Amino acid sequence: MVNASEHRIAELVAAAALQTEIAHQRLALEWGHMVLTRVVQLWDQLEILEAVAYEDKVAAQVHMLDETAGSLWRLHKVLAHTRRVLQHHRRGLRRQRTSLDPVSTPADHLSKSGAKSRSRRRGCGDPPPRGTPAADPSHGLPGKRR
Repeated sequence: MVNASEHRIAELVAAAALQTEIAHQRLALEWGHMVLTRVVQLWDQLEILEAVAYEDKVAAQVHMLDETAGSLWRLHKVLAHTRRVLQHHRRGLRRQRTSLDPVSTPADHLSKSGAKSRSRRRGCGDPPPRGTPAADPSHGLPGKRR
C-alpha cells in the first residue's frame, strides 16, 4: 500500500507542476493580445497618414504583417505544445479513472473506449428503424407516406 500511495503522491506533484507551467501560458496569451492591439493601432495610424506615398504604406503594411506573423507563429508553437501536453495528461487521467473504478466491468471498458453495444446504437432520442410500424405513421400501408 505504501508503494501505491507514493505513486499517487508523485502523480499529484507532477500534476501540480504541470498546472504551474500551464499557468504561465496566460502570460503568452496576454502578450499575443498586446501584439495584435499594437498592430491594429499602427495600421490605423498608417491609414490616416497622407504624407506617406502609397507604395511606402504598402511596404510598411507588409513589414508589420511579417513581424506580426513571426511573433504569432512563436505563440502558436508554444500554445500547440501546451495543448499536446494537456491532452496527454487528460488521457492519463481517463486511464487512471477507469483503472480505479471498482464497479466497472469489461463491458464498461468497451463502451468507454468507443465500442458500442447493440443497446447503445439506438438511444432513446433516435428515430425507429425505417419500415417499422413505429417509423411509418401509415403503419406500412402503401401510398400513405408523408
